Amino acid sequence: MKLCGIFSIAIFLVAQISAQYISPTPMVTKKYYLITLAPVNWFKAFNHCRSMDMNLVSITSKEENDRIIKQIQDENHQDKDFWTSGNKLGSNGVYQWMSTGKVVKFTDWAQGQPDNQFRENQHESCINIFNIGRGPGAGLMWNDHLCSAELYFICEQDFIQYGYCVNQTC
Repeated sequence: MKLCGIFSIAIFLVAQISAQYISPTPMVTKKYYLITLAPVNWFKAFNHCRSMDMNLVSITSKEENDRIIKQIQDENHQDKDFWTSGNKLGSNGVYQWMSTGKVVKFTDWAQGQPDNQFRENQHESCINIFNIGRGPGAGLMWNDHLCSAELYFICEQDFIQYGYCVNQTC
């Protein structure tokens, strides 16, 4: 019985020491899904992504923007416009990512955008990615658009993977 108690204490101590030197570190990666079956307005796009336990895409860095644009091009959809979760609905002109609630800091607006045009009795309040044409400076960039316009959309899903750090260095 005494030996069992000593063995239990030894295992506890080894576990405590090991936890200091080998610990799981969460790494979040995103996967993007281009939804091109049918164009829908911004609200339906947002709801569709949520119905699949995903979010309408939020773009927080140039690297992320470049990955999304490359995926659009790789899947040969550069001729289509795509909704993001960015909008200024209810935020006094400040663009926010609906998926995260954070203010849009990184941007990739096309020249002259956002222009907040007023059409069809509404302002352009939602961010989309669109092809700005051909020739020098052409490519996929951001635009503000009527939220009621029907476009394709991009859903994103976070994947959490665990890596292990040894001696508290990763």
